[in-house]
Amino acid sequence: MGNWSLKKRHDFYWKMAKKEHYRSRASYKLKMIIERYKLLGDSNSILDLGCSPGGWLQILTEYSHGNYFIVGIDLKPIQPIEGVFFIRGDITKIETQQKLEALMEEKKVTGFNLITSDMSPNISGVWSYDHARSVELVEVAIKMADKYLMERGNFVAKLFKGDIENKILSILRKKFFRVYEYKPISSRKESAETYLVCIGKKIGKPNSLQSKPESLNSTN
Repeated sequence: MGNWSLKKRHDFYWKMAKKEHYRSRASYKLKMIIERYKLLGDSNSILDLGCSPGGWLQILTEYSHGNYFIVGIDLKPIQPIEGVFFIRGDITKIETQQKLEALMEEKKVTGFNLITSDMSPNISGVWSYDHARSVELVEVAIKMADKYLMERGNFVAKLFKGDIENKILSILRKKFFRVYEYKPISSRKESAETYLVCIGKKIGKPNSLQSKPESLNSTN
């Protein structure tokens, strides 16, 4: 058994996830973010980007008590989760967005109160490349928030810290009333990940993003 496998088996949150039947240790990250920032508020519609394998969706359904409209999107399939609508596709593609919009129209939903993203690039081990790819995925998530997040809605996205980080923070501070960086204690200490927690979408802010990755890879 490799060092990574041994480390994983001794990881407290990995063991907790197995015990509590969560699909990912990342479930605890979102749970801590929700509780720290009172993230849901009056939310009744939530969009989770890069949702596979469904760990964040499990937490969102727990907090919703069956009363929210929850949609997950990912390139990878997931096992069904009661109370969740799943769309398999690339969120940068118009056909995926059309599927989302058709579902929203069917359910008479005009927008989302919360958009979350735990999207991550496939890790290459080259720090500068992984950071840049992480930034691209955050930019894609921001574009989705520009389009589908309602006024005063909240937004959460994972980012690998690095030298382009300030650019993203500057963009988000123009779009939201409050922006925080937070690393839950359930994140591994050696991980460069941080979570950008954005409270209260402003209205009438132009989309200042230009870059767009050709394809997305996601993990929870």
